[in-house]
Amino acid sequence: MAMLLSFVALAQVQCTFLDNPDISAQFKRCVAIGNTAYVDFILTNNGRKDLRGYVSAKEHCAGYDGYISSAYDDEGNVYTGYDYMKGWPDKRLYSVTIAGTCSIVGGSGSFTLPSGIPVKGRIEIKDLDGYATMFNLVKIAFRGMSDGTYGIALLELKNVPITRQ
Repeated sequence: MAMLLSFVALAQVQCTFLDNPDISAQFKRCVAIGNTAYVDFILTNNGRKDLRGYVSAKEHCAGYDGYISSAYDDEGNVYTGYDYMKGWPDKRLYSVTIAGTCSIVGGSGSFTLPSGIPVKGRIEIKDLDGYATMFNLVKIAFRGMSDGTYGIALLELKNVPITRQ
């Protein structure tokens, strides 16, 4: 019965990669250990050429105001990689690793998405609320991942269940 419930929960997660139809995204799992949540996902570049990108804490270009690497839980908490008071990235609560490269929000680590090869990604969210059971929305802002201005793109995961260990 528990296996069936887990499968149903995974089926409800909506995973969307905006701004580049050649990239597909698949949610794998979200596990909380203590007060840290780990959201695992797979990105596949279905285009003809390799892409080199990096994670952006907050996109500053006009028209991309909602492109902020962040997570929103069902207890009303917001976890973000951007410090609004200081006006720069803050990796204490929210960081991302893609393709084994620590592409921490605000860091300089870039990663490569080879054409046709699935690549693992992980979001680490710290200071998780002890009562949170779901992330209503998780977002990662990117640069270098599309043909548009600066290659700006956004990954959205909705209705992400949190499994506690």
